[in-house]
Amino acid sequence: WGAPAPLDWGRVWIDPVRRLWEHGARAFGAASYPALDLYDRGDEVVIEADLPGVQPDDVEVEVTDHHLRIRGQVRRTEERQEAGVYRQERRFGSFMRTVALPEDVDPERATASFRHGVLQLRLPKKEGRRRRIPIDREG
Repeated sequence: WGAPAPLDWGRVWIDPVRRLWEHGARAFGAASYPALDLYDRGDEVVIEADLPGVQPDDVEVEVTDHHLRIRGQVRRTEERQEAGVYRQERRFGSFMRTVALPEDVDPERATASFRHGVLQLRLPKKEGRRRRIPIDREG
């Protein structure tokens, strides 16, 4: 049979860490939660997050250094005994999701609404200070 093969630390430790760094949690089959849609509507950025089963009081939204952070908790409405559970896909517990925002959003004028399990954020863009520069023509 011979001596056992040496342990390949690159496959055991380095490759999974590199995959996580390069591709995030999805590299391991995990989906980001909550699912987000982000739209640029010209004068504002609109973000919609699916939060089924979450109460508005259990959600916190903040913008820091051009990053949006949504965190909260999904509470289980009833305790279920594990025996007899055939499949369990719904999440319970705390969550946090952070996404980068365009630099021209104005977090001071942001608004949020929560309807039918969907959190909608509206982040107006900063007023542009565009100025046309005249070109001096030698005559």
